[in-house]
Formats: sequence, structure tokens, C-alpha cells
Amino acid sequence: MDTKILKEIGLSENEIKLYLELLKLGETSTGPLIKKTGIASSRVYTSLNALINRGLVTFVTKNNTKYYQAENPDAILKNVEENKKQLENILPDLKSIIKKEEKETYSTIFEGFNGFKIAFQNQIDVCTYKDEILVIGFSPQNYAFKSLRIFLKNIDLKRYKKKVKLKIILPKESKNTIGKDREKEPYTQVKYISGGFFSPTAMNIYKDYVLLTIWEEKPTVFLIKNDQIATSFKQFFNSLWSTAKK
Repeated sequence: MDTKILKEIGLSENEIKLYLELLKLGETSTGPLIKKTGIASSRVYTSLNALINRGLVTFVTKNNTKYYQAENPDAILKNVEENKKQLENILPDLKSIIKKEEKETYSTIFEGFNGFKIAFQNQIDVCTYKDEILVIGFSPQNYAFKSLRIFLKNIDLKRYKKKVKLKIILPKESKNTIGKDREKEPYTQVKYISGGFFSPTAMNIYKDYVLLTIWEEKPTVFLIKNDQIATSFKQFFNSLWSTAKK
């Protein structure tokens, strides 16, 4: 019999051996269990107590000797269901821990177009009309990837609906191409900077997040969540914004 599922619900190997043997033997003392399973006596008692605590084994005392008996296997299902109920009861507490952890620092890397979509969807999901997305753009030749371009347009449509503001700094060379398109977008301000500053890496800063995107055929996105880092990048952006021109 495959006992893997019993391990998955938390029974140890010794507990499984003892429970199965008790099903075969019926009511018995520890002597036959030790002999049949080959488990040391000290471990037999420990495992039996664990099974008793789970409600899978009961015992009676006769002439100062304990006799153990396995409960009906239905008790295993009841045990699992009870654990499920207990888990459901503490789920709010577990989720509150997650919310606290969200305030802490973390970083992750997304690769490929699907990863790129997940990363950029995040900024739309977490931002509200009170927030602002700050973008330092990318070299114009890297904007030519059709699939990326279509996706970015869809992302911007979602941004418009949420009335999320965006400020973007682009290369001066983009003024009559990308810039011209972006200037027409609602909730969007565009400025330009010259001097060969831009590279294939784009930067999005919002709330306490920083997105660094390497614009290649297979895009790579670095997502950093850290309030201090985001604040530092916002200061950097604002410094550039003050010198950039419309």
C-alpha cells in the first residue's frame, strides 16, 4: 500500500507503521508492536502518544498494562478536516503577517515576455489615483518590439482608467516619435534630455518600488521593493526632471 499520503498529512514513518500494525492486530500491548515493527520501545511510546493526540489511537488499562487500539481509518479524514478548520481560523492572522512583510524589503527578477507582463502589471495593481509613476525611458531603437509596444499600450489604458499620473523622461531624439505619442496620453507629462544619457535599461519608480528593465529581445526586469531605495531613485528622477525640457 502506498503510504505517501499519510506522510503528506503529517504522520511520521514510525506513526504510520504503528497505526497500520494496530489495524491488523486490534487491541494489543506494546510488546507485539515492538516485535512486529522493529521500532525501539522508547520511540514506540513517543509515536503512540502522538497518534493518541491525533485521535487515531485509543487505549485502555488492564491490570496496570496499557492496551492500544487503532481508531477507524475514517478518523484520519476527520483529523485532516479538523486541521483544515484550524487553518481556516488562523488564516486572517497569517494574512496579517503577509501584509506586514509587504512593507519590508524584497527583490525579484522576471525574465521573458511573460515575466515582463507580470512585473508591469504590478505597478497598475498597486497604484491608485493618488500615486505617480516616474519613468526614465529607453533608447528609441529598442521600442521597436511590436509585442512589447502593444502590451505597454494596454497597460497605459488601464492606467488611464485608474487616473494614475505618469511623468516620463525620454531622449531628445524621441520627441517626434515616442514622445509625440506619449504627450497625447492623459495623466501624462513628458520631458526630454539630451547628451546620450539613455541606454537599453529603463527605470520605473512608484510607491516604494523600483523597476529596472533591460530592453532586449528577451526582456529582463529587476523589481525592488524598498522605501529608502525608492526614495533615493525618486530624488534622482526629480533632479533630472528639473533640468529636462518640454
